[in-house]
Amino acid sequence: MKCISLIDTRAAVGLRQVCEVLLRIAENPLAFVEHVKENRLSMPNDDCIVASQLARQSSAAVISNCVVELWSRTVACLHSLEPDFPLYPSSVAKFVAETRLPFLSYVSLYYSLCGKPFEGTSSGEKVKTLVDLRHELQHDKPETHNDYSTERVDKVLKWKKRLEPLVGKEPLMWLPRVRVSTECVGFQLQGEPPVMKFMKYPVAKWAIQAIVEVTDEMTAMLFDYKGRKKLWVEKPVEEMVDGRFSSEKDLLQLWNAGE
Repeated sequence: MKCISLIDTRAAVGLRQVCEVLLRIAENPLAFVEHVKENRLSMPNDDCIVASQLARQSSAAVISNCVVELWSRTVACLHSLEPDFPLYPSSVAKFVAETRLPFLSYVSLYYSLCGKPFEGTSSGEKVKTLVDLRHELQHDKPETHNDYSTERVDKVLKWKKRLEPLVGKEPLMWLPRVRVSTECVGFQLQGEPPVMKFMKYPVAKWAIQAIVEVTDEMTAMLFDYKGRKKLWVEKPVEEMVDGRFSSEKDLLQLWNAGE
């Protein structure tokens, strides 16, 4: 009888389900306008404005969530290889906490430990693009409302050039239906950062597909890994439970609320 050893690491953060919901909003934002009725302005074209905002904001949230999930999966996979981890004397957890390398360095490190190339691969390009998109969303810089400078135009052209080979030319021209079922109108950016021009359904859909492909690849690499793995050793429940759960009622209540 063949025994299956379980890898000793908690599951990575999973945001796939909420991303699917956000993707539906990005594709058909007009259907969700009524859910933000309290924030509407009672203007003739208010549905159009709110719908276009929903499309952009839900797409941006998908991008951010995908990067969060990728980061969590990367750290979990590195932790699973801890018995053979060569770069730090203590643990992967301490390594990640104290080294503070760029995000991509951790992903590249994992691929390297598993004997797989990352730089210059399809997976590498997808990860870099997702991380850079999220970075530009998170680190937005102030600028004047009517600033259509060369820098703004250059940013739009930069993202167009990067996304076209991954997403496609036509999807980058896609507009949400924000008035009636057959009418598509512009995003009405109203001075928002240039990257928001690319926060739309086809890009968000690509982001989810990319993260599925990359994380599935990382999981397969983990199980194909030829070195030692951090395996689960069965213990009595009494040895695993922290004594504070029985002595601190608030902590126990909080813990149970999340189960």
